[in-house]
Amino acid sequence: MNIAKIIESTVANEFSKYGFNYEKSNNTWFFTREVNGFKENIRIDKSNWYENALRIIYYNNITSVASTHFENKNNVEEWYYYEDEESLRKLLVHFQNITQNYALKWFESIRPKNILPPENFLSELWKLKAKEFMKQNDINFQSFESLTIIERILQNEPLEGTVFVTSYFIGEFFIRKFGGEWVIDGNFGPVIQNIGGIKGFNRNPYKMVTNYIRNPQEYSIIGHYTTILNTLDSLKNQNSNE
Repeated sequence: MNIAKIIESTVANEFSKYGFNYEKSNNTWFFTREVNGFKENIRIDKSNWYENALRIIYYNNITSVASTHFENKNNVEEWYYYEDEESLRKLLVHFQNITQNYALKWFESIRPKNILPPENFLSELWKLKAKEFMKQNDINFQSFESLTIIERILQNEPLEGTVFVTSYFIGEFFIRKFGGEWVIDGNFGPVIQNIGGIKGFNRNPYKMVTNYIRNPQEYSIIGHYTTILNTLDSLKNQNSNE
Protein backbone atom coordinates (compact mmCIF):
# COMPACT_ATOMS: atom_id res chain seq x y z
CA MET A 1 0.00 0.00 0.00
CA ASN A 2 1.56 3.28 -1.13
CA ILE A 3 0.32 5.90 1.35
CA ALA A 4 1.90 8.78 -0.52
CA LYS A 5 0.10 7.97 -3.76
CA ILE A 6 -3.22 7.60 -1.97
CA ILE A 7 -2.78 10.96 -0.25
CA GLU A 8 -1.75 12.59 -3.51
CA SER A 9 -4.76 11.22 -5.39
CA THR A 10 -7.29 12.11 -2.68
CA VAL A 11 -6.42 14.78 -0.12
CA ALA A 12 -3.97 16.70 -2.33
CA ASN A 13 -6.55 17.03 -5.08
CA GLU A 14 -9.25 18.09 -2.63
CA PHE A 15 -7.07 20.67 -0.85
CA SER A 16 -6.00 22.16 -4.17
CA LYS A 17 -9.61 23.33 -4.60
CA TYR A 18 -8.99 25.66 -1.65
CA GLY A 19 -5.72 26.96 -3.09
CA PHE A 20 -3.29 24.71 -1.19
CA ASN A 21 -0.15 23.62 -3.02
CA TYR A 22 1.19 20.16 -2.24
CA GLU A 23 4.71 19.06 -1.27
CA LYS A 24 5.99 15.81 0.25
CA SER A 25 8.96 15.38 2.59
CA ASN A 26 9.62 11.84 3.85
CA ASN A 27 6.62 10.74 5.95
CA THR A 28 5.18 14.25 6.00
CA TRP A 29 2.82 15.86 3.50
CA PHE A 30 2.62 19.67 3.34
CA PHE A 31 -0.14 21.83 1.87
CA THR A 32 0.44 25.59 1.71
CA ARG A 33 -1.47 28.57 0.43
CA GLU A 34 -1.21 32.34 0.70
CA VAL A 35 -4.20 34.56 1.48
CA ASN A 36 -3.72 38.34 1.44
CA GLY A 37 -0.01 37.82 1.99
CA PHE A 38 -0.48 35.41 4.91
CA LYS A 39 0.72 31.82 4.62
CA GLU A 40 -1.60 29.08 5.85
CA ASN A 41 -0.42 25.51 6.15
CA ILE A 42 -1.75 21.98 6.56
CA ARG A 43 0.54 19.11 7.50
CA ILE A 44 -0.18 15.38 7.56
CA ASP A 45 2.33 13.27 9.50
CA LYS A 46 2.86 9.52 9.66
CA SER A 47 3.86 8.42 13.17
CA ASN A 48 7.24 6.81 13.88
CA TRP A 49 6.02 5.44 17.20
CA TYR A 50 2.53 4.16 16.46
CA GLU A 51 1.75 1.66 13.75
CA ASN A 52 -0.61 2.81 10.98
CA ALA A 53 -1.20 6.24 12.50
CA LEU A 54 -1.65 9.65 10.89
CA ARG A 55 -2.40 13.11 12.20
CA ILE A 56 -3.28 16.42 10.54
CA ILE A 57 -2.13 19.81 11.85
CA TYR A 58 -3.22 23.29 10.77
CA TYR A 59 -0.91 26.26 11.34
CA ASN A 60 0.36 29.67 10.28
CA ASN A 61 3.37 31.72 11.44
CA ILE A 62 1.76 32.42 14.79
CA THR A 63 -0.17 29.41 16.01
CA SER A 64 -1.23 25.85 15.25
CA VAL A 65 -4.00 23.39 16.09
CA ALA A 66 -4.49 19.66 15.69
CA SER A 67 -7.64 18.42 13.97
CA THR A 68 -8.73 16.61 17.13
CA HIS A 69 -9.23 20.01 18.79
CA PHE A 70 -12.16 20.66 16.47
CA GLU A 71 -13.78 17.33 17.35
CA ASN A 72 -13.11 17.34 21.08
CA LYS A 73 -11.42 20.36 22.65
CA ASN A 74 -10.42 18.31 25.69
CA ASN A 75 -8.80 15.58 23.60
CA VAL A 76 -4.98 15.66 23.73
CA GLU A 77 -4.64 12.68 21.37
CA GLU A 78 -3.65 13.80 17.87
CA TRP A 79 -3.29 10.47 16.06
CA TYR A 80 -5.82 8.56 13.98
CA TYR A 81 -5.42 4.88 13.15
CA TYR A 82 -6.16 2.75 10.09
CA GLU A 83 -5.86 -0.95 9.32
CA ASP A 84 -5.86 -1.29 5.55
CA GLU A 85 -6.28 0.73 2.37
CA GLU A 86 -10.03 0.98 2.76
CA SER A 87 -9.83 2.37 6.30
CA LEU A 88 -7.01 4.69 5.23
CA ARG A 89 -9.17 6.16 2.48
CA LYS A 90 -12.03 6.64 4.95
CA LEU A 91 -9.65 8.43 7.32
CA LEU A 92 -8.49 10.75 4.54
CA VAL A 93 -12.11 11.58 3.72
CA HIS A 94 -12.53 12.39 7.41
CA PHE A 95 -9.53 14.75 7.19
CA GLN A 96 -11.14 16.42 4.19
CA ASN A 97 -14.41 16.92 6.08
CA ILE A 98 -12.66 18.40 9.13
CA THR A 99 -10.75 20.77 6.89
CA GLN A 100 -13.82 21.91 5.02
CA ASN A 101 -16.14 22.19 8.01
CA TYR A 102 -13.77 23.57 10.66
CA ALA A 103 -10.19 24.34 9.62
CA LEU A 104 -10.98 26.76 6.79
CA LYS A 105 -13.09 28.85 9.18
CA TRP A 106 -10.32 28.61 11.80
CA PHE A 107 -7.76 29.95 9.31
CA GLU A 108 -10.05 32.86 8.53
CA SER A 109 -10.57 33.67 12.21
CA ILE A 110 -6.85 33.78 13.09
CA ARG A 111 -5.54 35.83 10.18
CA PRO A 112 -3.50 38.45 12.02
CA LYS A 113 -4.14 42.15 11.87
CA ASN A 114 -1.76 44.98 12.74
CA ILE A 115 1.03 42.61 13.73
CA LEU A 116 4.05 44.43 12.25
CA PRO A 117 6.44 45.45 15.05
CA PRO A 118 6.83 49.24 15.27
CA GLU A 119 10.62 48.90 14.82
CA ASN A 120 12.83 46.79 12.58
CA PHE A 121 14.91 45.17 15.30
CA LEU A 122 17.27 43.75 12.65
CA SER A 123 18.62 47.24 11.97
CA GLU A 124 22.25 47.91 12.89
CA LEU A 125 21.15 50.21 15.70
CA TRP A 126 19.10 47.48 17.40
CA LYS A 127 21.82 44.89 16.82
CA LEU A 128 24.24 47.13 18.69
CA LYS A 129 21.70 47.60 21.48
CA ALA A 130 21.19 43.82 21.60
CA LYS A 131 24.93 43.23 22.00
CA GLU A 132 25.05 45.69 24.88
CA PHE A 133 21.96 44.04 26.39
CA MET A 134 23.64 40.63 26.19
CA LYS A 135 26.76 41.97 27.89
CA GLN A 136 24.80 43.65 30.69
CA ASN A 137 22.78 40.50 31.42
CA ASP A 138 25.57 37.96 30.87
CA ILE A 139 23.73 35.98 28.22
CA ASN A 140 24.98 34.42 24.99
CA PHE A 141 23.82 32.34 22.05
CA GLN A 142 25.39 29.11 23.36
CA SER A 143 23.85 28.86 26.82
CA PHE A 144 20.35 27.41 27.24
CA GLU A 145 20.22 29.20 30.60
CA SER A 146 20.08 32.45 28.61
CA LEU A 147 16.46 31.67 27.68
CA THR A 148 15.56 31.40 31.36
CA ILE A 149 17.22 34.77 31.98
CA ILE A 150 15.29 36.27 29.04
CA GLU A 151 12.00 35.07 30.50
CA ARG A 152 12.86 36.59 33.88
CA ILE A 153 13.82 39.91 32.29
CA LEU A 154 10.59 40.05 30.30
CA GLN A 155 8.58 39.43 33.47
CA ASN A 156 10.34 42.28 35.28
CA GLU A 157 11.03 44.73 32.43
CA PRO A 158 8.40 44.40 29.66
CA LEU A 159 9.54 47.67 28.07
CA GLU A 160 9.36 48.28 24.32
CA GLY A 161 13.16 48.42 23.91
CA THR A 162 13.52 45.19 25.87
CA VAL A 163 10.98 43.55 23.57
CA PHE A 164 13.04 44.47 20.50
CA VAL A 165 16.42 43.31 21.79
CA THR A 166 15.02 40.07 23.20
CA SER A 167 13.20 39.38 19.94
CA TYR A 168 16.49 39.72 18.09
CA PHE A 169 18.31 37.58 20.65
CA ILE A 170 15.75 34.75 20.54
CA GLY A 171 15.75 34.67 16.75
CA GLU A 172 19.55 34.53 16.63
CA PHE A 173 19.61 31.92 19.39
CA PHE A 174 17.27 29.61 17.44
CA ILE A 175 19.08 30.16 14.13
CA ARG A 176 22.47 29.30 15.65
CA LYS A 177 21.06 26.30 17.49
CA PHE A 178 18.82 24.81 14.78
CA GLY A 179 19.66 26.59 11.53
CA GLY A 180 17.46 28.94 9.55
CA GLU A 181 17.58 32.53 8.37
CA TRP A 182 16.09 35.94 9.01
CA VAL A 183 13.66 37.38 6.45
CA ILE A 184 11.51 40.50 6.50
CA ASP A 185 7.91 39.47 5.97
CA GLY A 186 5.59 42.17 4.65
CA ASN A 187 2.95 41.26 7.23
CA PHE A 188 4.99 40.03 10.20
CA GLY A 189 8.24 41.98 10.02
CA PRO A 190 11.43 40.07 10.96
CA VAL A 191 10.82 36.30 11.15
CA ILE A 192 13.06 33.24 11.03
CA GLN A 193 12.27 30.78 8.28
CA ASN A 194 13.24 27.25 7.19
CA ILE A 195 14.31 26.27 10.71
CA GLY A 196 16.48 23.17 10.68
CA GLY A 197 16.46 23.30 6.89
CA ILE A 198 12.73 22.46 6.86
CA LYS A 199 10.92 24.49 4.23
CA GLY A 200 7.95 26.32 5.70
CA PHE A 201 9.06 25.74 9.31
CA ASN A 202 9.01 29.39 10.43
CA ARG A 203 8.73 31.27 13.71
CA ASN A 204 8.11 34.89 14.71
CA PRO A 205 10.34 35.90 17.67
CA TYR A 206 8.54 39.21 18.15
CA LYS A 207 5.23 37.41 18.62
CA MET A 208 6.92 34.90 20.94
CA VAL A 209 8.02 37.77 23.17
CA THR A 210 4.77 39.77 23.12
CA ASN A 211 2.69 36.63 23.69
CA TYR A 212 4.93 35.63 26.59
CA ILE A 213 4.51 39.02 28.22
CA ARG A 214 0.74 38.72 27.87
CA ASN A 215 0.50 35.11 29.08
CA PRO A 216 3.79 33.55 30.32
CA GLN A 217 2.16 30.28 31.35
CA GLU A 218 0.80 29.55 27.88
CA TYR A 219 3.50 31.12 25.69
CA SER A 220 6.77 30.17 27.36
CA ILE A 221 9.94 31.00 25.37
CA ILE A 222 11.48 27.77 26.63
CA GLY A 223 8.32 25.99 25.49
CA HIS A 224 8.91 27.28 21.95
CA TYR A 225 12.48 26.00 22.12
CA THR A 226 11.32 22.56 23.26
CA THR A 227 8.67 22.37 20.54
CA ILE A 228 11.19 23.18 17.81
CA LEU A 229 13.68 20.69 19.22
CA ASN A 230 11.09 17.89 19.40
CA THR A 231 9.81 18.63 15.90
CA LEU A 232 13.29 18.46 14.38
CA ASP A 233 14.11 15.30 16.34
CA SER A 234 10.91 13.70 15.05
CA LEU A 235 11.76 14.56 11.45
CA LYS A 236 15.31 13.30 11.96
CA ASN A 237 13.98 9.96 13.23
CA GLN A 238 11.71 9.69 10.20
CA ASN A 239 14.71 10.17 7.93
CA SER A 240 16.80 7.55 9.74
CA ASN A 241 13.98 4.98 9.62
CA GLU A 242 13.57 5.20 5.86
